[in-house]
Amino acid sequence: MISVIGLKGMLYAPIELDQKNCTFTSDTPAAATVDANGVITAVASGSAKITVTYGGQSDEIDVIVE
Repeated sequence: MISVIGLKGMLYAPIELDQKNCTFTSDTPAAATVDANGVITAVASGSAKITVTYGGQSDEIDVIVE
């Protein structure tokens, strides 16, 4: 499960997402890869942007591998 903060009614609250309903991608797999469960693996020095998509919504995190 993935825990995110999102709107639940009129309040922000933790929401649990099942990662099997998410899609994970890395824009630079030569630096970092991400599997279907969202586990990020460092490959080589550099940076990558990891994107998670769920229900038509997406968010990104920056990963730096040293």
